Amino acid sequence: MKKVAIVLILIVLAFQDSTAQDSEALARFNVSESEGGYVISWTIKAGYSCYNVEVEHSTDGIHYSKIFTYP
Repeated sequence: MKKVAIVLILIVLAFQDSTAQDSEALARFNVSESEGGYVISWTIKAGYSCYNVEVEHSTDGIHYSKIFTYP
């Protein structure tokens, strides 16, 4: 799990123009290792939308690239 601290992962959630860092909509966030990669999961609090979720990856904490968009 120490690799998770090194490989910075940022989730940007479009909950009324909020990010995961300042969003009250994010109830739970989890990262686990799986078959040489990582599984990212999160739970959104009731009453919020799961619209335009973007997952970004960074190796330096400064430069990020989008790796997943839902829906």
